[in-house]
Amino acid sequence: MLHRHLHSFFGLFIISAVAGAVLGYALPPYNYILAGGAFSVLLYAIINSKKSWHSYCFGWVFGFAFYGLSLSWVANALTFDAQFAYLIPISQFGIPAFLGLYSGAVAAMAKRSRFTGISLWLLFAALWAGMEYIKNIIGFSFPWNIVGYAWTQNLEILQSTALVGIHTLSLLSVLLWTSPLLLTAKHGRPALMGIAVIFCLFYGWGLGRLQNASDETQPFVMRLVQPNVSQNNKIQGNANEDDFARLIRLSATPTNQKISAVIWPESAAPYGLDQDANARQQIMQQLPLGADLITGISRLRIDTTQNKEVPANSLMVVHPSGDIAGFYDKHFLVPFGEYVPLRRYLKMAKVTPGIGDFARGVGVQTLALSDVPAFSPLICYEAVYSGQVVDKNNRPQWLLTISNDAWYGDSAGPYQHAEFAKVRAIEEGLPLVRVANTGISYIADSYGRQQGITTLDTDAVVDLPLPAALENPKFFARHGNMLFGVALGLCVIAAAALRRIVRD
Repeated sequence: MLHRHLHSFFGLFIISAVAGAVLGYALPPYNYILAGGAFSVLLYAIINSKKSWHSYCFGWVFGFAFYGLSLSWVANALTFDAQFAYLIPISQFGIPAFLGLYSGAVAAMAKRSRFTGISLWLLFAALWAGMEYIKNIIGFSFPWNIVGYAWTQNLEILQSTALVGIHTLSLLSVLLWTSPLLLTAKHGRPALMGIAVIFCLFYGWGLGRLQNASDETQPFVMRLVQPNVSQNNKIQGNANEDDFARLIRLSATPTNQKISAVIWPESAAPYGLDQDANARQQIMQQLPLGADLITGISRLRIDTTQNKEVPANSLMVVHPSGDIAGFYDKHFLVPFGEYVPLRRYLKMAKVTPGIGDFARGVGVQTLALSDVPAFSPLICYEAVYSGQVVDKNNRPQWLLTISNDAWYGDSAGPYQHAEFAKVRAIEEGLPLVRVANTGISYIADSYGRQQGITTLDTDAVVDLPLPAALENPKFFARHGNMLFGVALGLCVIAAAALRRIVRD
């Protein structure tokens, strides 16, 4: 009786929903690797479904539960202004319902292929990993919750991203988590052993890499300033003189070290500072002698195509003299937070303060400074875009990401953001400096080893030397996600070939 109920449409629907929720615990801040086994439940439901649209329903509810749990923190950003309260249910249910369309398509395509056994195993993993990549480059481009991030607390396995990148690790992880279903498949045990061997090799290579990792640093001390300014103050325009005085006081903390750069988080500089040379000079006089200031700032810039001023979420570099050394404008903007998609049809305000949408920057770039090595600036979730954080034609010596995670409170969001960002350091073979308004701030070396980690909702000043960049970065830094495309193609080709062999 129980067996029949579990294999009914509603039975498979329910266990798919539960499995999706369980998968959410594979990601930070939980990192329960075994929770990835939830993929086996979804694949089991697909195998036992009677029709493709049944599989679509199982995939959709799996994704709905997965994204609903792991992205529940997004709604926190809508609690600061009463006019956006109506969006909270849309955030809690609409976003996961939309993202579930992708996972539903994966399940339906897997079923319609009529593949079985090893062939289905390979195809399903390729479809899921391909879906993760595609949803990050089309539509609203939200690069969150790639399941390979489940390994962020296992630095040994995570070293593999220097070779294959997070997307390929995600593909291999789905193969690993669904491999128990191969125990009953024809020729399944060799395939199961094969994926287990791959992860053993990854672990062994990563362990050796970390044991031989250099602790070399560059002769530049970075000062990370975490001012812990209340988001209520920011959103209501009440970031007062006390907040800024605290920021300056923290930035001027006495030290015996020579500080090369003082780094403030996203939107830390007062509006209009880029236009006020006297104010910049006064600020620089209070900072450590000879240090550059790197800060986030909301500003107006000239849009040459429209011949008018437009708002931008920017990073500004100020020399000790008070002169501006350069700007970087964020180009991956947060949907509904920094711009409203389909603005022609959706007559609503964006969540962040200010009139009108932010203008997009020109893209990833390298900023060169006189006294500090050239760096690649990233604002907020730009640091989550694998393979899109470095100008390959002008390689920097380090990565800098500034953020304001105060929008999300003490939720999973800031922890996910911080853990995802450090993977870029491993992929690119470059140290990464992360400065967030209320935390989490740190410096990660080229192996993802974090130093000076701050806690949420605290004032903090961290002075650390900049780790050295790798002289000979690994495959991913040179070729990006090329290997991921190869791996996807091989999975699909092998799935088709094995289907023919098994059938014949």
